[in-house]
Amino acid sequence: MHDRLSALLLAAGASRRYGRAKQLETLDGCTLVRRAALTALDAGLDLIVVTGAEAALVTAQIDDLPLQHVHNPQWGQGMGTSIACGVRALQQRVQPPDAILIQLADQVLVTATHLRALAAQHLVTPDRIIIADHGGTLGPPCLFPHDCFFALSQLDGDSGARRVIEQHPSRLLRVPMPAAAFDVDTPDDLARVARDERR
Repeated sequence: MHDRLSALLLAAGASRRYGRAKQLETLDGCTLVRRAALTALDAGLDLIVVTGAEAALVTAQIDDLPLQHVHNPQWGQGMGTSIACGVRALQQRVQPPDAILIQLADQVLVTATHLRALAAQHLVTPDRIIIADHGGTLGPPCLFPHDCFFALSQLDGDSGARRVIEQHPSRLLRVPMPAAAFDVDTPDDLARVARDERR
C-alpha cells in the first residue's frame, strides 16, 4: 500500500520495570512483538524489526512473517540506539524509504487503522513530522520524513526520538490517538487488557 514508507518496530528492550522481556509476553495467544508486527503488516507497511534482549526468542516469533529484522548490539544503552540501528539498516537499502514510522511493541491498543491514519496523513503532508497525540502528551507511533533520517541515525540513550522532535517544533503535525497513551509497563497492565478483550 505504501511502497516508500517503512515501519520500524522497536522490540529490543529488556523491560526492567516489567521484570522480563515483555515483547515475549502473550495477549490473546499472541506475543506482543508478533501482534505489533502483524498490525504493521495489516496496515500495508514494509516492516523492519529491531531486536536486542532475548533476540533469538524474539526473532523466532516473527521469522515466518514478510519482514526484515536487525539486531542492535547496543540495545542496553537505550531506545535511541535501537532507532539509530533500524534507521541505518533502512538507509543501506538500494532504495531507502521516503519516510519511517516508528512503532513500539508494547502499545497493544494501537491498531492497523491507527497506523493507516498516520500513513494517509503523510501522503497529504509529506514534509511534516507526524506524531500521535495521546491526549495531553505526544509520542509514538510517529512518522519522520527522509530529511530526518540522519538525525535519527545518530540517536543514543533512553529518550528515543524526542530529541529530533524537539528540534522541529514547527513541523509537527498531531494526529489524535488516545489508544496510543496506553502501553504495557507491568504484568498488571497486560492482565487488565486481557480482561477487557474477553468482555
